[in-house]
Amino acid sequence: MKTLSLALVLSFSLLLTACGSAPMTDADMATKYGLSLEEYQEQKEAAARMNMTIEDHLNMGGDNSSMNHTMPDGKVMKNDEMDSHEKAASDMGMTLQEHIDAGHTGH
Repeated sequence: MKTLSLALVLSFSLLLTACGSAPMTDADMATKYGLSLEEYQEQKEAAARMNMTIEDHLNMGGDNSSMNHTMPDGKVMKNDEMDSHEKAASDMGMTLQEHIDAGHTGH
């Protein structure tokens, strides 16, 4: 019985080892989504600021120029306004949500 258990554990271990694959790097993910590495990292950071996965962020809409972003507080912001707020927030050392909550407008 002990030999059978050992054989079963070893077989299962080998099976799991054979099924494993290395995690995808940012470069791999950028290629997957058809973005440059820099574009992918920017999108990933923007998704993180909005508490979204990169997949959810990239699938928010088709044409990025007309895409709207829904903020964690429920406020909807146009893409060009979002870019302005993201840059201003970054320049101030704030998160995007902190920037909006502070009432900084007119960028």
